[in-house]
Amino acid sequence: MTRIVQLSRVLQKPPRAGLGLPGGQDSHDDPRYIRITDISEAGLLRDDIFASQPRSVVGDAWVHSGDVLVASVGATVGKSYLHRVDGEFTFAGYLTRIRPNPDFLNAHYLDYWTKSAHFQDQVQANLVKSTIENLSAGRISKFNIPLVEISLQRAIADYLDHETAEIDEFIADLESMASLSQERFSVDRNAAVVNGAAASGGQRVPETPWLEPLPQTWRYAKLKRLFSITLGKMLDAKSHDPSAESFPYIRAANVSARYFEAEALNRMPFTQAEQREYRLLKGDLLVVEGGSIGENFVLPYDLPGIYLQKTVHRLRSHNPERALPEYYAAVLDLYREAGGFGVLGNQSTIAHLTADKLANLLVPVPPIGAQRASAERISAALQLLDHELADITAAIDLAKERRAALITAAVTGQIDVTKKNRPAVEQLQDDIEEQK
Repeated sequence: MTRIVQLSRVLQKPPRAGLGLPGGQDSHDDPRYIRITDISEAGLLRDDIFASQPRSVVGDAWVHSGDVLVASVGATVGKSYLHRVDGEFTFAGYLTRIRPNPDFLNAHYLDYWTKSAHFQDQVQANLVKSTIENLSAGRISKFNIPLVEISLQRAIADYLDHETAEIDEFIADLESMASLSQERFSVDRNAAVVNGAAASGGQRVPETPWLEPLPQTWRYAKLKRLFSITLGKMLDAKSHDPSAESFPYIRAANVSARYFEAEALNRMPFTQAEQREYRLLKGDLLVVEGGSIGENFVLPYDLPGIYLQKTVHRLRSHNPERALPEYYAAVLDLYREAGGFGVLGNQSTIAHLTADKLANLLVPVPPIGAQRASAERISAALQLLDHELADITAAIDLAKERRAALITAAVTGQIDVTKKNRPAVEQLQDDIEEQK
């Protein structure tokens, strides 16, 4: 029988926050210092980052196997981690440690409860709203937890281990399907870019080993022979006249592979001359200059009153009857995915694709008819990919929802785990089929 008790009654120690210390040390001879960023989305300790603290500062902030840590500050508040690793560990102040009393509360069951709607609803109800949302250890100690006999807690945890593992495997399969769909599209796109030329009979473009040979009748040229290339305006608040009218602008964050975001744009002043220089017209090919270099988008319409910032290049065809922007968007996608821009970009803190290197990039110059045929073929393949990815994404979202609902139902006594139940993943697969 499930009863509701206050969490503090079934703990060895009251919940407590960790050490309010920076994570600048990384001595493997000292206890590892667990921070929110050390915990992966899967609820495991990441092995690609590491911080430590001297034993002398740990005090009572040790982390033992069976402890559950809960993020108490920021966007991930409520995210939890069950510690199952032996060794010396301590934890940071933005985490709260919950240490169960094993006579009354199974650690694995506790961890599943922290991932249930029953726990998360209490998190949201107890958040302190300020500059950064936070949840105190004292408030967590007063949370109510559904409790059953310790043996049944273990049975519930074992049941959820099995069921969630199957759902996780199903999600992983869906993610693999998405990757395969993307790979298949890339192969189709790359073949369309070179018109399926045979490697044995084609010509190589110098300095572009990532590009398959071109048909013998095609030419190649530097990109600047086909497009005017303009880098957007420098964002320099110190030089702006505070009384000048400001306008929205496009920056790298607004441009991504195949998609474009033109809402909630940042603003800065543009003089009349700058408005003429940085205006955006239908058919302009926008290319990211810094960060995700080479990501691009062809504008399907004019953007009056919206201009260009320095993190984006604008490529405007000298003659659309010679250089079709949609075709060259695919060429740049091919170069980007093949790592070509990693070779060309300036490597500093963030990779940059300078206007000079972009202008001198060697690209194919097929006849305009071949460009149109390639662009149409790529567009059709892209529509198919988007449809496939939309179906896969919907299935993954449903699987995650069902996973969360299953955990909540199990820890709140809505599922009798002592009986034989239909595997959750089978019901999930049937529901996905019905939605198609």
